Amino acid sequence: MSALPKTFVSIEEYLALEASAESRHEYIGGEIVAMTGASIVHNQIKQNISRFFDDPLDAQGCNQMGDPVAAEAGFCRVASLDEVRGHDYKLTPGIYVGTAAAEADDELFEEKMPRLIGELRGLFAQSDQLQREILADLEGLGI
Repeated sequence: MSALPKTFVSIEEYLALEASAESRHEYIGGEIVAMTGASIVHNQIKQNISRFFDDPLDAQGCNQMGDPVAAEAGFCRVASLDEVRGHDYKLTPGIYVGTAAAEADDELFEEKMPRLIGELRGLFAQSDQLQREILADLEGLGI
């Protein structure tokens, strides 16, 4: 028994076919692969993620899920098909989004590191205290 030969298509062919297709597909390395239907749990997770990011994205002037987005270095950007093609269809975000402009930091390293380590130690102590309180509360519940 032999496998059927694979048929490879261009991204343009895929986009044209997908525009009129009744079901959704993915384009992977020149092949068109049928997408399976989403489960109820998948849709619930997707909806929860959408709700979680909705306000932060709105605050940044961005929309999610196919809506137009405002370009912001290090956060979001719309790339043209020609640009994606120029990167050999790689969709790694860093290629397109870039990084936000770095803030000026006038604090000397020799001063900043000890300060940050002190803050971190304080947070560790707070974490330890919260863990002790949570364990005590759980013991009070008989767990």
